[in-house]
Amino acid sequence: MAAVAVHKAIGYDTAVTEAIGYAGTVLLSLTLVPQLVKTVRDRTAAGLATGFLLAQGASCLIFIVYAYRLGAAPVLTQSVTCNAVVLFNCLALLALRVYFGRNSQTDLERGPLLPIYE
Repeated sequence: MAAVAVHKAIGYDTAVTEAIGYAGTVLLSLTLVPQLVKTVRDRTAAGLATGFLLAQGASCLIFIVYAYRLGAAPVLTQSVTCNAVVLFNCLALLALRVYFGRNSQTDLERGPLLPIYE
């Protein structure tokens, strides 16, 4: 609420600010979709960095908790929605990593099923 008062006091257009926020939310929500599509299409997860997916998933959970504790409705809605979508994509990619890792000879030859650093 204080941020809105400050924006109005210095002449920011809140509609533009909200549009920027929503655009960022949509783009961030879609960041892992191309990787998810490529992984399913190619039927391999050999190029996925498990450490990245784990870190991304953890950051999503942290931001969801942060937004909830912050309690600002617009931020809460955007943050939870965006981070829930990204978290879902991370979990889907991790599941594909496990699935394709067990069903691909090349993945089995590479070493452990979920190496942190690849």
